[in-house]
Amino acid sequence: MQPAFKPFPLADQHRYDNLHLRGNPPQALPVDLEDEMIGYLEMDRMDQRLRACGDPPADGPHCRVYGATQLNLTTPSVLGSRCGPSGGRCGQDGARLNVAMHQLSRSSVRALASERKLFSLAFSSVSEEDFTDLSLPPTLRVAVVRMRGASWSRAAWSSAAGLLRTVPGLEAVMIHGDDRLESWTPIDLGELCGLRLRRFEAFCIAVGSLPPCWSGMAASLESFYCTNCKMTTPPTALEGATALRSFVAFRQHESIPAVAARHGGRCRPSWETLGSLKGDLPRESSGDFDDFQEGPSYLCADSSYAFAFEEIVRLGWSGVRKVWLDGNFLRGTIPADIGKTWPSLQSIDL
Repeated sequence: MQPAFKPFPLADQHRYDNLHLRGNPPQALPVDLEDEMIGYLEMDRMDQRLRACGDPPADGPHCRVYGATQLNLTTPSVLGSRCGPSGGRCGQDGARLNVAMHQLSRSSVRALASERKLFSLAFSSVSEEDFTDLSLPPTLRVAVVRMRGASWSRAAWSSAAGLLRTVPGLEAVMIHGDDRLESWTPIDLGELCGLRLRRFEAFCIAVGSLPPCWSGMAASLESFYCTNCKMTTPPTALEGATALRSFVAFRQHESIPAVAARHGGRCRPSWETLGSLKGDLPRESSGDFDDFQEGPSYLCADSSYAFAFEEIVRLGWSGVRKVWLDGNFLRGTIPADIGKTWPSLQSIDL
């Protein structure tokens, strides 16, 4: 049985939908470059964003950079636009900067050793082999783990992360979970400890808590983006993170109504569901686990941020420019001196 909800009326709904839910902000609003660069952009759209923000990107009348301080750390689409499709080569020496493969295996890792200028690597699965005597090229800076369509165990993630840790200079890790699963893949982010990441991006994985060893990234991490990650505790590992410019952790657990019904009443409909503001709502859920993207969806407290907002504020992110925590179950008040605690804040969503 699906939880019941009643859509609420919204004045000028069509205009609101076009401006705010379809990625077409009014001309008066500057581009949020970081938000635009999540995932994979069509080339013409990406070119428009780069014209607005420059390369290297900088804040201006038409652009807010937030955590996207280096474009080629934000999405492989940037390298793809410059080097051709995955596996494309660029540069006079034919260096292959951007590689995508289905599976990491001992043979494929050995083959990568010949790529002297490998910058970005994307993969979807890991073989059940021992990689302890192998390493990835030291030039690697961006790793994309695409878990959709593959079976990922804790051992598989441990093997993949172990290979990533062989590259001390790795700067960005992106984990794209499989939203078609009822229970998202458990990921121990402690497996990334020892790296000095500048950017972390993930969605549709089960994290729980940010491990204490992430404190080692407090001086390097500029952008943290983890939505639908089932985080439930304050990110205290990032206390005093001096480099942090952007912290995005909205909607830690969004699901279809049938999944929400199994959470004992601690779920509520999303505001888009209430207002019929996405897809072809109002309608019944299809029952597919990934239908929360376009169909009715619920937010569940037991797998979300449900603590006092002040616990985030007191972490001392003096350089943070963007904090998005909407779609959670935060409580408390906004401190009156938040402008002093976060003097560079430009965008907040609670």
